[in-house]
Amino acid sequence: MKTMKKLFSMAALALVGATFTGCSSSDDNIIDQPQQPETKNNVVTLTTTVGFDETAGTTRALSSTGVKTFAAGETMALVYKNTSGSTVKVVSTALTDPDITSGGKSATFTFELTDPDKTKDVTYIYPAAMAYADGTVSYWGLYNQDGTLASLAANLDCCTKSGAWDGDNLPTLTLENQLAILAITLKDNAPTPNDLTSSTTALTVRTGSITYTVNRSAAAGPIYVAIRPTSDATITVTATSGTKNYTKTLTGKTYEAGNGYPVSWRMAVAELNITSPAVGQVIGSDGKNYDYASLPTGVTAVAKICYVSGSDYFLALALTDEGQMNWYTAQTTCAGHTPAFTGGTWKLASKDEWKNMISAAGSYDALRDGFSSVGGTNLQDKHYWSSTENYSYDAWNINFYNGIGYHGDKVIDNYVRARLAFTTPADAEASTPAISVTSPSVGQVIGSDGKNYDYASLPTDVTAVAKICYVTGSGGLALALTDEGYMDWSTAKSTCAVHMPAFIGGTWKLASKDEWKNMISAAGSSDALRNGFKSVGGTNLQNDIYWSSTESDSNRAYYYLFPVSDWSVGPQSEGRIVRACLAF
Repeated sequence: MKTMKKLFSMAALALVGATFTGCSSSDDNIIDQPQQPETKNNVVTLTTTVGFDETAGTTRALSSTGVKTFAAGETMALVYKNTSGSTVKVVSTALTDPDITSGGKSATFTFELTDPDKTKDVTYIYPAAMAYADGTVSYWGLYNQDGTLASLAANLDCCTKSGAWDGDNLPTLTLENQLAILAITLKDNAPTPNDLTSSTTALTVRTGSITYTVNRSAAAGPIYVAIRPTSDATITVTATSGTKNYTKTLTGKTYEAGNGYPVSWRMAVAELNITSPAVGQVIGSDGKNYDYASLPTGVTAVAKICYVSGSDYFLALALTDEGQMNWYTAQTTCAGHTPAFTGGTWKLASKDEWKNMISAAGSYDALRDGFSSVGGTNLQDKHYWSSTENYSYDAWNINFYNGIGYHGDKVIDNYVRARLAFTTPADAEASTPAISVTSPSVGQVIGSDGKNYDYASLPTDVTAVAKICYVTGSGGLALALTDEGYMDWSTAKSTCAVHMPAFIGGTWKLASKDEWKNMISAAGSSDALRNGFKSVGGTNLQNDIYWSSTESDSNRAYYYLFPVSDWSVGPQSEGRIVRACLAF
């Protein structure tokens, strides 16, 4: 078993190993004389005891405790020539506890060689699993790693050395490490950086044509990656952390064999970088567009471009469905699709966006069946939700059995696939206005441009989306002009969170108990609040029961009973009426 210190420099091994500790000339590290060979039918059994090099000035090996030790079960490969001129690879017998001495710093390996040519050099490769039959190192194990030190140390801490026979005895050599080890921690590029390491589940390190891929469960770092040595290299790093993809490009990087490098990289969210988009291309995990056949190694396809308008607007669909779900859950699920990109928006496609994508494909079935060819799964001949509402209680969907649009109750489960759009001014749905409220007062409305108006003074090109119901300083609370519908408490919270239109600087949410109280107080009475929306183009609150976001306990939450102007508590699983609140 081999472990690693946080600050380390990898190493030369004495035959099969080395340490990180200070240099010494301890008697524990003297190499024993090999036993005399035993010969039977041209099969030679040879044993050699090897130790670690602690000579001053040498490099150090992979270690966390300062001492690199052998472990029972480990093996080493030996590649030699036989007298017929053939190259032969043999693997030692697995180490047992009695083979290991000096506190794990030396061990006796045993090989069986058949008719060896002792005039030809032999090559040691450790661990044996990384040895090809011709005496070269197999690096395939590097391309899919799990990021843990234990796995890397046990399976990928590769050392090798060639040398001449010592008469009838195998040579005693100091093995040389073949890899550089990166101990990686990641942060985002916020002014006060946030940790990404603990939530990173996938990481790629690409140097030239070689890509090292790490798949792991979210855990504390560092993330350990073994790589082949580099010199003045350009290295591209991508990481999936939480719901986002992050990228980093490093230039002029040299990572030498036999050394370890603790590195901390600040990562930027992957940015969409689309050039001359075309229907049928794919969006890669790096945010660029490609013909599927030209997708670079280490970049995965995440969406297919299905509609293009000019050079600055496109629509792409994810390569797989999100599943079957109601309309409310569909919106939140699509908004959280990964990987996220700066400059792009994942959401549920609108009715018109579905129409545009079907038109660009040539037919509904051409769109439906066009994903398996780019590594995805085709749409099913079923109903797929759109984000477009018909009334407050139902929304439009597209049936891919016949390509016809229907509308149905929002609580029905339909199929869902997320769409990705380039966020530019040309994309009206994806453009997000900022809240820009000046001297707000109760009774005014928030317009679709994010500004506040007396309803009678609303510009002709602006629609009212919420009524201001409470003001504190330059901020306050506004209620949407229509209800979201009748739903359980959890669905109510997620539904309010995605109420449209979105605003930069504003938050849609389910109002808390105290926020409801403040709005009722500002209106003068519960009846005045309830009946105050029709006059500004909305629908009044119903003389019914409305959820708040405030929990009573883990299973119950508060709701307001407008019929009696009082509060009560009920199970979160019960259905109540919901209206979204905009906090600004």
